[in-house]
Amino acid sequence: SQFQVSAKGKLTKEGRLDPKSFRWGPASSTDERMIDVIKEAVEAINDSGYLQYLQDTIGKDFNLLLQQDEENIMAILQSELESAERANTKKGSLDLLIATVKMAKNRPGADQNDKDDLMLLESAKIETDGKKVLIRFTVPKAIAMPMIQRKLAEEKAKPKAPNSTGMTKSTDNSARK
Repeated sequence: SQFQVSAKGKLTKEGRLDPKSFRWGPASSTDERMIDVIKEAVEAINDSGYLQYLQDTIGKDFNLLLQQDEENIMAILQSELESAERANTKKGSLDLLIATVKMAKNRPGADQNDKDDLMLLESAKIETDGKKVLIRFTVPKAIAMPMIQRKLAEEKAKPKAPNSTGMTKSTDNSARK
């Protein structure tokens, strides 16, 4: 299904979504159930700790846009920094970080998680627009869908417990509003 979901907020010192500031924005889809799947996927990414990589690279606030069309899945994370110079410095740091992690993930004997990470990193593009830093991932659906389904299945198989935002995925819908 096609969809577009937005959110904004801050990260905690631990690199997790801050439940005090994180809010879902407008969302639309040709299949309304898809919105819940997207939100659960964001929670899984948050719980996995992947956002800690962004902790020191984004500004005070960030905006998130997730979108799927007929061919691609796209995620854009945007953050405004103090100045254009700071944004360019952060872009350089992110480019270096991505290159370093890609080398580490692209090794003989890499497991499926490393291969998935590498696929996402290969699709990452860091851009600046004045004081803003944009991190853009565009992945063809044919590549991303099996990875997403595998990650959701792994998350579903885990015992239900409160996640880092204090919500139990199966019962709390307050952050979905």
